[in-house]
Formats: sequence, C-alpha cells, structure tokens
Amino acid sequence: MPHTFDFDLLVIGDAHPDVVLGPLDALPDALAVTDFLRANALEARALSAAARSTADPESVEAAAAALAAHGPHVIVKNGPDGAVAHDGSTVLRTDGIPARPVDTVGAGDSFDAGFVAAHLRGLSTAHALAAACGAPSTRAHGGTPSQPTWDEAVAALSRNGKNL
Repeated sequence: MPHTFDFDLLVIGDAHPDVVLGPLDALPDALAVTDFLRANALEARALSAAARSTADPESVEAAAAALAAHGPHVIVKNGPDGAVAHDGSTVLRTDGIPARPVDTVGAGDSFDAGFVAAHLRGLSTAHALAAACGAPSTRAHGGTPSQPTWDEAVAALSRNGKNL
C-alpha cells in the first residue's frame, strides 16, 4: 500500500559550509519555511551564530535550539557522539552506533536516508534519529555497497540497546 502524507511539501535543508544559497541575513526567513534542517555539529554552530548574529554557541544543543527557534526541526549529526534534535521546545539526544569505519564517504547521506525513512514510517523523532543509518554505511568503501537495509538498521539499534 502506498504511503500517504499530510503535508504538501516536505522541505529538508542540508547545510554545507561550501554552499551559499543567499546572504546569511536571509537565513531566518529560509529557516521559517524549512520543515527539517540537518547539519553536522560544525555547520550547526556556524549557522546558529549567523542566524543570531552572535558568537558561536558553546554546545551542539545550544546551536540546535538557536536554529529551531526560527521554525524548523533541527537534526544535528555529531559523528560517533550520535545526534541531537530540537523542535523549538524539546531537545532529544541519541547515542552513536558503535562502528569500525572502513570509509565514511556517504555516511551523512545515509544518516539522512535513515532519518527520513523512519520519519515517513511514522516513528517519533527520537526513534527516527536512532534509525539513522550513517554508522552502518561505513562498513565498506563507497557508502552505497554497505548501506544497511531497514532490518539491518533496526538490528544495529537493538545491539546498541540505548536507542530503542
């Protein structure tokens, strides 16, 4: 049965320091029409400083909170330390999934794919974060050959024991 969704357009922003889509003073307006903003810790700190016109925040949680104050749900991937989400009022953290990386190429895209797949299956943000597939995708060179299936991602979470 096909999925049905209750939104007209899902906008997921993927922050990247090398890509500038417009002047940073337009950032708050862009965030106001973004459903989810995904960034790594460095990007989140830089974007939150730009959005607030203040110094870099001290923590990933503070950066996520500053960005979420402008509207989007903010998802910050933080490497082996896991991820943080902020919806404007609540911060959620998930531990990283232990891995012995062979190649980290594509891990961020795999993280995004796992989050979106979990979110579209109706899982809560905490579980959607936990279902992120970044760590398992590092098992082989190139990211794609080692991209976990849904069942593998769920099994990795069960082994971790902290994210379910």
